[in-house]
Amino acid sequence: DFKEYGWQDSESKIHQIFEGQTKTTLKPVVISTWQSLKDIPAKWFEQFDYIFVDECHLADGISITTIVNNCTKATYKVGVTGSLKGTEVSQIQLEAIFGEYEVLATTEELQEKGLLAPLKIETICLN
Repeated sequence: DFKEYGWQDSESKIHQIFEGQTKTTLKPVVISTWQSLKDIPAKWFEQFDYIFVDECHLADGISITTIVNNCTKATYKVGVTGSLKGTEVSQIQLEAIFGEYEVLATTEELQEKGLLAPLKIETICLN
């Protein structure tokens, strides 16, 4: 995706961690799933200056919370999502992990701009 978005040299800059892949790299960007990182010692995470978590509304689990908290030298800890769960507990947990949140656009605004498909729900009752 990075190459598609314009970062032409992305292959030489990005290391992906998944099952069977080494966790050691000199590349400046590391992309992984939390499942591949959950059993790594806390010291390993000190190498990161930034951490970005996609679908952070799923980050209220102990594994992701631990991973983010282990990035003790990270200047920025950013979580992004298109759908907060809406419960007060999740909001409090996410703010504890990432800090205060900001809504950049609502679903309705994105639909009006043509960035999301409009939603139409029709209920059909079957006997």
